[in-house]
Amino acid sequence: MRRPILFLTFALLSLWTTRLVAQDALNLPAELYVLLNTGMVQRYGLGAEGITQTTPDDEFVVDFGVAPDGNQIAYRTETSISVVSMIGANEPRVIERQADVPPYRGLGETIAWSPDQRAIAYTTTYGARVYHDLGDVAAYSELREGLFVDLIWSPSSQYLAAHTDAGVWWIYRRLDSAMSLASVITQTDGIAWVTGSQIVFTPPDGGLVLMDLELANEQFVILDSQWEYHLPYLNAADELVFFGRDKTDEATPPGYGRLQSIARGASEVITRSQTAVQTAGLRWAPGAALLTAFDGGVLALYDPISGQGFPLPISSVATYSWGRFDAQAFFALQPTPQPIVPTPASLDVTESANAPIEIVSGLPMRYDAFFLANDPAGVAQLWRLPADGANAVQVTSTHDDVVEYAIAPDLSAVAYVSVGQLWVQLLTGGRPLSLATLENAGFVSPAFSPDAKQIAFTDGGIQLIDITGANLRIVRADSEDEGIFYGEPAFSPDGTHLLVSELRPGTNGVHGVITLSDGNYQMLQTDFGAQAFWLSDGSIVTYGRSLQDDALVEQTVERFLPGVLDNPDTVYTLPVGAIIETAIEGVLGEVRLIVREAEGDAPQMIDVAYGSGAQATITVLPSVIAPRLSFDGAFLAGYLNLVEINGVRQGPLTIFNAGTGTQVLLSSPATVWSFQWAR
Repeated sequence: MRRPILFLTFALLSLWTTRLVAQDALNLPAELYVLLNTGMVQRYGLGAEGITQTTPDDEFVVDFGVAPDGNQIAYRTETSISVVSMIGANEPRVIERQADVPPYRGLGETIAWSPDQRAIAYTTTYGARVYHDLGDVAAYSELREGLFVDLIWSPSSQYLAAHTDAGVWWIYRRLDSAMSLASVITQTDGIAWVTGSQIVFTPPDGGLVLMDLELANEQFVILDSQWEYHLPYLNAADELVFFGRDKTDEATPPGYGRLQSIARGASEVITRSQTAVQTAGLRWAPGAALLTAFDGGVLALYDPISGQGFPLPISSVATYSWGRFDAQAFFALQPTPQPIVPTPASLDVTESANAPIEIVSGLPMRYDAFFLANDPAGVAQLWRLPADGANAVQVTSTHDDVVEYAIAPDLSAVAYVSVGQLWVQLLTGGRPLSLATLENAGFVSPAFSPDAKQIAFTDGGIQLIDITGANLRIVRADSEDEGIFYGEPAFSPDGTHLLVSELRPGTNGVHGVITLSDGNYQMLQTDFGAQAFWLSDGSIVTYGRSLQDDALVEQTVERFLPGVLDNPDTVYTLPVGAIIETAIEGVLGEVRLIVREAEGDAPQMIDVAYGSGAQATITVLPSVIAPRLSFDGAFLAGYLNLVEINGVRQGPLTIFNAGTGTQVLLSSPATVWSFQWAR
């Protein structure tokens, strides 16, 4: 596939040139400034403003930058950098007498004003230099991390992004007259500031990622790596626009993409063009209505939707820049910026989902939470999110990935699986203890006894071991000859029984109960494929679909009274198509459910009294993936979206407070998996 044509038809070019001659103006999104090879800067105004010269006749200009208010210009000669007003007759003011020269021109902004106009950054042959206007005095900062081709300030003027000729973006923090290194993006096809401290970039392996510099550079996945993206930019309508390509699209070569957009805080990606555009060498014009390309002294504009381009009737251009962009005048829209958050995979919209999501490093809760996430070395570890509002902390420090874990009911210890062994580690500190070497691959599903002195787990059947490592024994062995396998052990509230799942031929799974005193086993008479859990009174609740001639009929919630495992009571029946996403015992006598009445509907929190079957809808919930209710039903945790990284599906953790109706997003770690609430 070839790059879309650079020129339109001769008639269009002639029309454009004729318009220029007739009106001395271009229909541009903002005033266009060009530096000619003669060392003179010209301004192409809007409407009928025409063409004017903005730099003195007796100065040979090397490069320049226009102030954000459009009233001043900073220009560099071979000896100095000066600032001059473009609306008055003031003399130029020299701000730098050791100007150096830019190593590159035309690839980006080589002189960049901060939005507050209190600092000016400019490239040099050794890196960059920043002039700080402190009123009566001036100060300077040196940046030496690379040869820079482009300088972009954040909207808050607090951060400066500097792009090297090697493709690396160095991010600096500005504090008074000092510039300190804040972060680095080693490779990306474009960046976009979306707030004063948040930057969006495109990783080389695909996806769109947001990094928050105020949250220890934490990164949030906006769009996953199934697609590759190019040239992100925040347009005048406060939408993030970019070019996207599905990696499986063999008809579109890498480096090409179709124009797409996503509104701030929204979940739906809108494709705005069916024409694939080669993005190399293109830069956005203000407002993102047009793109620019610059090569060999010729400056051209591109339509991002059609991919068609046309050269401007300006020759011998050395570099160019834009003046003040008036979004209200150009698009009649100037929204107040709000933080962009990672995109939910679900496109459901609910009342609570419309509320803003606050990004936090911790939050006060009634229960601690645990999850798996990578450490800085990329090893999966167990993490703890304390209920007191403190930041999440890493619990384990293994050399190999933690793949499963369990939490002691009294929060005294955790059990986890790593490198083919079952381990226990006290949460008060100390070295982990290896309890058992696992013989069989598969889910181990460790579970603590109510007194936290024993751990049940799956390995060739259901096994039991003391947390000291003593008294290892098998309580229910698999029957491989018959194809029967047991898993997912869960202790009864009094610790005398184990509820287990049973996989046998011809079923999608059933459940049974093991009596630990004598090893007796009794199967529950439930629908195949049901979920099951203990209630505090020793009864068991199951929920699952009823099957009738292989057709889905209804989903029911049933309760088995203690010791009565063959005759359940139906607690609640949902209509065909309804989905129970999770269930817990909310308060004594009630089961709390997360239910969708149909696929795509907003989730609801429903309390069902298992004595009478009476039910009440508590609230409509935000759409999250894999919801998990805290043990009092007051908090709902889940993921805003899920992406697969190194074979593990993971995503940004979000927590909803049902009492206050507020939703937050955990900033660190950026993505997690295997979330569990502690009791």
